Amino acid sequence: GKYHLKDKPYLLVMSCIVAFVSGGFGETFVVLQTTSLIILLLLLFFFGSPELKKKLIPFILLIMLFSILAMIIIVLSPGNKIRSAYFVQTTDPIELILIAYTSMKTFLYSIFKWPGNILTIIQLLTITAYFGLIEQNQNNINKLSNKMLLWITAILPIIALILLFSSFFPSAYGLSKAPPARAMISPIYFTVCIIAIFGYCLGILLSNKIVKWSLESRFIKFFIYCTFIVFALNGLRDTKRILANEDQLKIFSIAFDTREKLIIDAKNNGENIVYVPKLDHFMLSALKNDSTYYVNECVSDYYGITVIVDTTLLANNNIFYWRK
Repeated sequence: GKYHLKDKPYLLVMSCIVAFVSGGFGETFVVLQTTSLIILLLLLFFFGSPELKKKLIPFILLIMLFSILAMIIIVLSPGNKIRSAYFVQTTDPIELILIAYTSMKTFLYSIFKWPGNILTIIQLLTITAYFGLIEQNQNNINKLSNKMLLWITAILPIIALILLFSSFFPSAYGLSKAPPARAMISPIYFTVCIIAIFGYCLGILLSNKIVKWSLESRFIKFFIYCTFIVFALNGLRDTKRILANEDQLKIFSIAFDTREKLIIDAKNNGENIVYVPKLDHFMLSALKNDSTYYVNECVSDYYGITVIVDTTLLANNNIFYWRK
C-alpha cells in the first residue's frame, strides 16, 4: 500500500527492541535470527520491486544491526569466559565449517532414519500445499508472477539448509562439537516454518495445473479426508511416545523441586556450602561433585551458595548436610 517507514516510526523502534531482546535468548537463536534477516535482505534485493526495496530494505537493515549488536554482547558475556575454561574453542574457520557440517549431517541422519519423522514432514507439506491450492485466488498471491514464485519456491529448501547449517556454528565455536539436543529447538522451528512456506508455495504453483472442479470432486475430497486421518493418527503416535516418559519426568520434577528447597533452606540458614543428591536425567550438563565445574559455578552464583553433588545421598529423600 502507501505505507512508509516515516509515517509510523514506532514500528521501527519496536522491531529493533524485539530483535535486540530476542537475540539474548541464546547463541543459537541470535545466529538464526541474524542469518534470517540477511537472507531476507538478499531476497528483497534480487526479487523485490524498486518500491518494495525502498520501503523495506532500510527497515530490515536497522533491525539486522540490532540483532548483530545482541550477538556481539552474547559473545562478550562473562558466561562464555567461564565455559571456555572447560571446552576447547575452535578458531580455525575450516575446522569450524567441518564441525558444523558433520554435526548437521548427523542431525539430518537422525531425523530421516525414523519413518515417523518422514511421515510428519510429508504431512506438513501436504496440509500446506492443500491450503495453497484452495487459496489460489487470493489478491496477494496474484501480485506474484509465476516465474518469481517458482524461483522463491526453488530456493526455499536452500534457505532451510543454510539456516540449519548456521545453527551449528555457535556450538562448533564454543564447544568444538555438536550442540546439545535442547539447543536444536530453534533450528527445528525455523526449518518447520520454511517447509510450511515451501508447501504453500508449491500448492499455489500446482493450482495452475489443476482445474478448480477437480478439488471439489467427491473422490479428491475423500482422498484428502483419508490422508488427514492418517496424519492425525501419526500425531497420536508421536504423542504416545512423548507421554511414555511422563512418569519419569514427574519423578525428576519432584526430585528437582525437593533439591531446590534444600538449597534455599541452606542459604536461609546462613550456610556457605550445601551438598545435594545427584539427579539423573536426559540433560548432559548436570551438577557434579566439583565446585569449580562451570555448571556448579553457574548454579552457585544463581542461588548465592556453593552447591556440590554428593553421590552418597539419595535423590528421593531429604538427607543432606551443610558445611560452613
